[in-house]
Amino acid sequence: MADEGHDFINHTYDHDSFTGVSTGRGAMSSAGRARELVRAEEIVRGITGRDMKPYFRPPYGDYHSSVNADVAALGYTYNVLWTLDSLGWRWISAGAIVERCISNASPGAIYIFHVGSQSQDGIALPAILDGLRQQGYALGSVRQLLGGG
Repeated sequence: MADEGHDFINHTYDHDSFTGVSTGRGAMSSAGRARELVRAEEIVRGITGRDMKPYFRPPYGDYHSSVNADVAALGYTYNVLWTLDSLGWRWISAGAIVERCISNASPGAIYIFHVGSQSQDGIALPAILDGLRQQGYALGSVRQLLGGG
């Protein structure tokens, strides 16, 4: 991916909620947030030679103003969320994922897909891409969507 020029988005090391909203464990401290981001950044940089800045996506989509301030202080100036969740994490069928992603397509949409033993997102992806292209959609990067290339 790095060799092909793809961007990376920091999604943290442990995928723990920065606000505690989705986990019920309470908000993570600023120092804890920094540890999560720095650890993930160091690993990705070590493997790829590339930084993930300026892109961040909060685990579970949980954020508020203090999260944005903390991540911005570390150089993550874009909090990149999704507009369409495949729901593959709910273990729905590949066919249902394809239908959901094609029927809810819209210009500028950002899709979120999941990996794991139960997710059918990977199986559904070729049909989703074909269906989107048949509807006249072009695929692009977050950088392109934000007007940066």
